[in-house]
Amino acid sequence: VTPTVTTDYKLVVSQTINGITCSDTVMTRVKVNPLPGISISPIPERCVYHSVLHLNDYVNPTGGTWDLRPGLVLPDNFIPAAAGSGLHWVKYEYTDPITFCVNRDSAIITINPRPEPDAGVDESICSTSGNYDLVSKGLPSSPPGQWRGTGVKGGINSWYFDPLATGIVDGGKYDLIYKYTDTKTCENEDTVVITVYETPVVNPGTYADVCIDKDFVQLKGTPAGGFW
Repeated sequence: VTPTVTTDYKLVVSQTINGITCSDTVMTRVKVNPLPGISISPIPERCVYHSVLHLNDYVNPTGGTWDLRPGLVLPDNFIPAAAGSGLHWVKYEYTDPITFCVNRDSAIITINPRPEPDAGVDESICSTSGNYDLVSKGLPSSPPGQWRGTGVKGGINSWYFDPLATGIVDGGKYDLIYKYTDTKTCENEDTVVITVYETPVVNPGTYADVCIDKDFVQLKGTPAGGFW
């Protein structure tokens, strides 16, 4: 028999000897226990660098076993960095301690990759070059990222580097850090190095009036090494 619910069965036995039939009956019950119910709540998405997920926090009842796979350290520790980005299928098996009936369920864990922002190429500028635009340098630009570092000013859609800001010295190299957070709240940073050179103060010199028949006038611009 293969009952799907608890069912009573009656066994009838009869025997005829010398024309006389004798019979007897007995009742027996086959109890059908339901499979234990398993409920797995939606497991929130994680970034690949996030901390360990404890899968038992999302399943009811606890006390079962999770299927061992990359990124999963028994009993229920799922490590995003070890699993890597992508969709990960995890299976859960639970045995009812009273009926010993076994049930299984599964869930998908989404691990999002770390974004790869680009702060641009290293550059050298003069102190009087004016503000160095950063809005167009950081990629991706949507949603907009954030800049920080010595000389960085402005805000969203107006970031720039001021080569005349306090703390900037001649020949100094400055790390400008672009921090980007994607739509999955995963973040990463990239750095561009800006070297600032002090713009020299040029003086062409002063000269007395001369007569038209003078041989020549020696020009003495400073600093030396320029050209006329």
